[in-house]
Amino acid sequence: MDNDTFRSTAYTIGRLVDKIVGQEIALPDIQRPFVWSNTDVRNLLDSIFRGYPVGHLLLWENDTSRTTKVKIIGGNSQQQEPDMLVIDGQQRLTSLYAVITGQKITRKNGTKEAIKIAFNPIQERFFVSNAVNQKSITYLQDISKLWEKDVDMFEIAEQYVSNNNLTDREQIAKAKKAINSVSQFKNIKLPTLILDKLISEEEIAEIFVRTNSKGKRLSQADFILTLMSVHWDEGRFDLEKFCEDARNPTAEKPSAFNHFIKPSPDQLIRVVVGYGFERARLKDIYSILKGKNIDTGTYSSSNRESQFEILKKAQEKSLNLNSWHSFMSCIKFAGFRDNKMISSNASLLFAYVLYLIGQLKYSVPQRELKKCIAQWFFMSSMTGRYTGSSETAMESDLFEFQDVKDTDSFISQISKLCETSLTQDYWNITLPSNLAKSAKGETASSLAYCASLVILGAKVLFSPQKLADLWDHTVQPPRFGIERHHLFPKEYLSSLGYSERDINQIANYAYIEWSDNLNISDKAPSEYVPELTSNYSIKELKQMYYFHALPDGWEHMEYPEFLAKRQKLISEIVYEAYTKLTN
Repeated sequence: MDNDTFRSTAYTIGRLVDKIVGQEIALPDIQRPFVWSNTDVRNLLDSIFRGYPVGHLLLWENDTSRTTKVKIIGGNSQQQEPDMLVIDGQQRLTSLYAVITGQKITRKNGTKEAIKIAFNPIQERFFVSNAVNQKSITYLQDISKLWEKDVDMFEIAEQYVSNNNLTDREQIAKAKKAINSVSQFKNIKLPTLILDKLISEEEIAEIFVRTNSKGKRLSQADFILTLMSVHWDEGRFDLEKFCEDARNPTAEKPSAFNHFIKPSPDQLIRVVVGYGFERARLKDIYSILKGKNIDTGTYSSSNRESQFEILKKAQEKSLNLNSWHSFMSCIKFAGFRDNKMISSNASLLFAYVLYLIGQLKYSVPQRELKKCIAQWFFMSSMTGRYTGSSETAMESDLFEFQDVKDTDSFISQISKLCETSLTQDYWNITLPSNLAKSAKGETASSLAYCASLVILGAKVLFSPQKLADLWDHTVQPPRFGIERHHLFPKEYLSSLGYSERDINQIANYAYIEWSDNLNISDKAPSEYVPELTSNYSIKELKQMYYFHALPDGWEHMEYPEFLAKRQKLISEIVYEAYTKLTN
């Protein structure tokens, strides 16, 4: 590509927004969804206000004779063929369009939202609109109103001065100048490069990848999705549709909807690649899909086509609804019930890769496959196997399965890797140590304990109901049926001089019904326990205390002694559940 294939120009922000509204500018299908946060939008506006450079735009003249699919900025339905497509600058253009027009835009998860930015003329600062600044007269609550049709900027400025009782002449002038400067954003020019329509889609994809690789703004998964847009557009559409269906329940037909994960296309492409190529490093897969010969380093269209055939077959298997939901039953079998119990989506998705490999490549019977995948997920989730460099860990694990030849060796390899991770030292030292930490939310270890209670059929503490039953998604109460509660209440421990870190120790939490939580309040354990246990027999209490890892007479113990004993007992319960799962 030479310099004759592009030209340099500049458009005002107002002209660009008008072109977007008129659908003269749109997005090619290689573009990712709008992912900027409202804070990113605020920062962009602040840079424009202060005259800082905000980068150039890269547009591509649209050749309507091509079959390139386009998306309308803002998510509206397409009414006409656009003149230009955005190759670089999508996030900036979408942000400016949303703020200036006040129109809702489509987020990455498919929801529509208006972006409201407030402005303080006295401070000359932009803010994301929230409940606090919406109540203050020192802010222009939504700057989109500055560009409404027939708006009187003089009247807005005068009204602001009046509302804030400004009397200082310099301050009045400063506020009016600031408001006027914001209103003039539409006149500011953005440098723009226009790529000639004769440039091929494949070249455009390469330009897109190279442009967006600076600063690592796009992931390797995004690059693969870009290639799919060029060479297998329907495949990317199917992937995105599957992800959309996984987010939205429907009674009309079977769908990908589930209670464990709302996957994004870049997450699911890892599953497809992991199963199809048994590789995890997406950078290598990107090169392979471009047609690179690993041995010679050369590229060819024949190589690209053969590799895309592998990708196509792998995606078909990965998006199969029967496989998808059968895998989800493995996760339930492991004691997990919904996304609140999933500490790592990477662990979940890699377990699905292993499920597909076991099911389709080694024909592992469903009963055996369900057990070994549940075992694997329990282990990898509890140990945080993929919380660091997940891609490297996945590549290493896939390498361990290279010598697998049949059903028995697949199952044996799963067991071997689990045993290597869950040694006696893990159960006796590592897990109790992981439980001896402070955390307001759930951790991988505490979630493993919760799953263990489900596996063992334990009842909720001080309740006749099983923990698993209160995770029933067919019932939608106003609030969740169970809550994590401090066994030694916060205010009680604070009165004894314990710090927040000590109070929020993992071993101080237990699941109880929310109504009991209200009754316990901030009473000492020695005070509230007799009230809640009065209707239970000695046998029932013994079983309850066993599953909930409560040492005898715990309510009368000193807090540090209680924590040390419960950490050990929790570890023993998790070990029992894991043993039951594997046997």
